[in-house]
Amino acid sequence: MITLPSKPTNNAKNYGDKKETAKTVTIWDISTRREVVAARWYMSRSADGASPVYCSVWFGSFSGSAVASGYGYHKTSAALELALVNAGVALDKPFGGRGDDAIETAMQDLAVALGHDASNLMVTL
Repeated sequence: MITLPSKPTNNAKNYGDKKETAKTVTIWDISTRREVVAARWYMSRSADGASPVYCSVWFGSFSGSAVASGYGYHKTSAALELALVNAGVALDKPFGGRGDDAIETAMQDLAVALGHDASNLMVTL
């Protein structure tokens, strides 16, 4: 379960001018043809396995950003989890480090928490 913040938080950063965009995931509501949740991940231009992964996420009137670094875990999902927490989202179960499927599930759960019908959601990568 995801609990939204009580007041808007906007601290996402667009790192596109300084870093390479490594991944994007967007959740769309196909009934309204609107973007519901968007996340972007960035890495240094000379990325190797040890490079930090930066994530920014935007949803409704909220946004957050974070960075995950180190070795031996899925930094992309960890960075998204931290970005959501930095946006004020409360998560009942952590998903950081658990892979791409965990990213899509968390973003879809967030869209449902925002009031969208799960059957109308579409993920684009």
